[in-house]
Amino acid sequence: MQRLKERGHDDGELVVRADGTQALKVKKRKRRSKQPHKEEQKRVQQLRLIQLAIAFVVFSGLVAAMAGLLFYYNSSAYREGIRGKLAACTAADVDMSEFSVTPSKATCASSSFTWPEGNYLRSLQLASTAADLELASFVGKKWGGSGVVAKSGSLSFSNCVDGKSKRGKTEAKTTGFPFEFSNYRCEKLLITGLAEDMKPWLSVESTEGTLIKTVKGSETRFVGGLIKIRGFHPMKLDRGTINFESGQMNISSLRCIPVDQEFGQLDIKNSVDLYSGKNSVLELALSEFPLGVLLGDGMDSVMGGSINTSSEAVNRVLSFTPGDYGSYKISIGFSGCKKDPLTFKGFPFLSELSRELQGQQYVDNFVFEDAAAGELIRTATEVHLKSLHLESKNQFVIKGEVILKDGEFSGQLNVGLGLALLADPQCNKKLRAVFANQSKGYGWCQVTLSGTSAMAEDNFATLLKQSVANNAAAAHPEKAASGAPSIEEELGNE
Repeated sequence: MQRLKERGHDDGELVVRADGTQALKVKKRKRRSKQPHKEEQKRVQQLRLIQLAIAFVVFSGLVAAMAGLLFYYNSSAYREGIRGKLAACTAADVDMSEFSVTPSKATCASSSFTWPEGNYLRSLQLASTAADLELASFVGKKWGGSGVVAKSGSLSFSNCVDGKSKRGKTEAKTTGFPFEFSNYRCEKLLITGLAEDMKPWLSVESTEGTLIKTVKGSETRFVGGLIKIRGFHPMKLDRGTINFESGQMNISSLRCIPVDQEFGQLDIKNSVDLYSGKNSVLELALSEFPLGVLLGDGMDSVMGGSINTSSEAVNRVLSFTPGDYGSYKISIGFSGCKKDPLTFKGFPFLSELSRELQGQQYVDNFVFEDAAAGELIRTATEVHLKSLHLESKNQFVIKGEVILKDGEFSGQLNVGLGLALLADPQCNKKLRAVFANQSKGYGWCQVTLSGTSAMAEDNFATLLKQSVANNAAAAHPEKAASGAPSIEEELGNE
């Protein structure tokens, strides 16, 4: 206090209280009317409150809008609108069940598409379909996203009826496809082709099918599956790409592979005009592909092995009229392959040769490794192997044709045995007589084929009997004139 007395104080006055004590009396300061830093804090707080209020309003609006959209998307009216749009762009009568929507996904328990008789397509059934939705598309005019996936489905088609409508009850619209998904996929699809009797002539089981919309139409891709065609053996579908544009089916590539073989392939490509009623031609290319798959039941009991086709050959085609199963015709010029050589079997003359020549290989799938070529002509009623040339050099050769029609064999084969075999002392004389016609290092005889696919027959045994009779007549001309022994007796003597 003494120091304050001596020095003074600018901010106050030294006073003496009533009790004698001293104190510093400070003058009150007036508060300034303006405080910029505090006013700035108030403005920031107010702005934040306004922003929070706006955000809350916007969020509430979005929630209300989303709730409204969800309510609308799950309503029967919207489901009917989707059904109508699908019907308009697919030309089918559409039915849907258990259709539901969330902001991220749309699902449908089952859906069906049915086309009238004027269309090649008959029906499409899809089960457990789901689509992941993009948020922007959820509130937009068209749904879009990574893709639509169905767990399973079945597609059937058959011949269209001229004069009948190609569209269902819903008229076509110019608004385009109602969705903008990248692809539409079915994980396990069954495809069935129906003949005029409405019985399946084609089925593709458990393939994965993906439809991709393009500017001109659509592209369909297939991966995996088992192909079954009436009259043919089953084969696997490796992969395929087919484009559909304005009534045209353009097969960019379709590759089939064997079921029971780790190598070999059949490639198919070209375009098909679905509604012109004209004949269409597909190009075929085979590489080490089993011949038995194309021969089918019956003829596969005669020939086996795998074949190749030359890229320069013109006779490797499949021609048909779309929708008419009975119109198809396959023409394939082929050659054998070293990995799985061609074999010939099944006819009795092979057993006769095996017995006469003491060679088991003649009766057990004789393998032709030196030369193997021919042409396969196949229709709905006939399998024709023509221009056959099967050869094991200096031993055995078969040339000619084999025909299987309505389950019955016909045709003629020129069968040749090497002259060294015929000159062997152990070779039976009657065999030499049958193969008496010698040319190009072989003795030849002509065998006529007959019988059924269950029991093939030929006239080789008859030729052997005739040779016995001819030999007997030549050896005993007087007996032949007076009364020669029977063929059975001569065979007994042999």
